[in-house]
Amino acid sequence: MVAAYATKVEVVHALQPTLIPVMITLTIRNGESLRERIDHLKASWKRMLEATRKGKSTSGRHPEIEWNKVLGSIRAIEVTRNKKTSEWHPHIHVFALVTDYISQTHLSSEWEKFTGDSMIVDVRKCKNGIVPGLIEVLKYVSKPAELTPELLHHLYLTAKGSRFTDPQGILRGVPEP
Repeated sequence: MVAAYATKVEVVHALQPTLIPVMITLTIRNGESLRERIDHLKASWKRMLEATRKGKSTSGRHPEIEWNKVLGSIRAIEVTRNKKTSEWHPHIHVFALVTDYISQTHLSSEWEKFTGDSMIVDVRKCKNGIVPGLIEVLKYVSKPAELTPELLHHLYLTAKGSRFTDPQGILRGVPEP
């Protein structure tokens, strides 16, 4: 996955070298039902992308949000389980190319509005470049392998048909060089 995305990201970044590669994490509260938590996470993500589209509108009715600084991204969903409480914790890791630094404080406030239950976000610049940033974000897709076989099977049945990685914006549909 890293090899496939890296060449595409590098092509886009070469065309727009002022874009800043960053890693972003968006969380939601833990819960007992894996299905409900995954659905909630995806619905929150969808609400944020909808607000981003509305913020790009020229009508002036909708303000821009922090995510409007993201021109392209690759989302990876990670699913973990709290060993003490047995609650599920799906969350999103994102590799993004941004036009300007994202305010973690503002993004946190906005994310809480989209989720209704979480304001915990993390934003950091990819210090060592594009490939290490992609490795850091995309490695989380393979973390369910750390679950027991029974829990992994439950995750498979629950998330069957879901996209755990998904490019957006200028990183979607980029042909391989």
